[in-house]
Amino acid sequence: MRPLILRGEIPNVEFDFEHVDTGSGQGSRTAGGDRSESQTQKTDDRVKAAYAALCVHEGATLEEITRAYHHMAQMYHPDKVAGLGPEFRELAEHRVKEINAAHEALKRRAAKG
Repeated sequence: MRPLILRGEIPNVEFDFEHVDTGSGQGSRTAGGDRSESQTQKTDDRVKAAYAALCVHEGATLEEITRAYHHMAQMYHPDKVAGLGPEFRELAEHRVKEINAAHEALKRRAAKG
């Protein structure tokens, strides 16, 4: 069995892309009609963090994202690290929550766009 490697935490970023403009004319805009640089940067950071949480490249297909999600969820499942102690189980639970949130956000984003 391969040893479990718990990565450092991904920056505390929520993976919610409800406000992301997918070119449909909807989305967060400034009074002038353009997205502000800070909004664009925040969205870019969220997208990068979601891809990083699943360890896939930014051009990954939905199939690749789903495959990575299943692999990562299995690898970091809290029951698999239960024998290593409560601190590892807690880290694994946190990591699985990040993985789930990233997968859901990227799946919604792919469906929109």
